[in-house]
Amino acid sequence: MPIDIDPESREYDMGEFRFKEQVVHANNLEVGNTKDGGDEKSVTNSDVPVRYGRSIKKRTWSASEILPEYYDLFMDYYESGELIPIKVFNFGPDGEYSHKGTLTHASVDDVTWKSDDDGTGFDASGKALNFIRS
Repeated sequence: MPIDIDPESREYDMGEFRFKEQVVHANNLEVGNTKDGGDEKSVTNSDVPVRYGRSIKKRTWSASEILPEYYDLFMDYYESGELIPIKVFNFGPDGEYSHKGTLTHASVDDVTWKSDDDGTGFDASGKALNFIRS
């Protein structure tokens, strides 16, 4: 059975949010890489498109399984709109982790409280200016 890999979406084992004086970890972090734009541009004297519009890269992130004691911190950054870096990591077979990249100038756009059989916590998501691979 083939394994499908979506080049526009990447999941990582751990996300590290770097707030001013606080570092918060999330057990799962997904980074989305999409492009917006690149539409054909026409002119009035031709039926054939003459060029393509500029495409803009969009970086999004979504984290889950964040400990409930950090809910107020995330809500503060959601309300203020302040930007943070987010580092992403994957774990190797021996348990050691490796840094895979950093989301730069990330904003917290959504914070969702959840309570289920696994316990309480929350999920968060947002967008970022860029994703720099290490």
